[in-house]
Amino acid sequence: MFSCLNEMEGYATMATHDPYINGTKAADYAGCSARTLRRRVAEGKLTAYRSGRIVRYKKSDLDAMFTRTDTWAVN
Repeated sequence: MFSCLNEMEGYATMATHDPYINGTKAADYAGCSARTLRRRVAEGKLTAYRSGRIVRYKKSDLDAMFTRTDTWAVN
């Protein structure tokens, strides 16, 4: 029933749902420490989702934290 409503009204279906993951899993996914993720949130470079003391991240936000680099700057 919900999938029909979602398709009819243009909402995202469960296949495109981006689940929230905790700090430990997010750090493993991003290949960095949980402290680095917290620092990126404080710098405004990463979005975290919070409910009380629980902090979660979306994989799409973690992917967006990284930028493509084709060349290295020489100082």
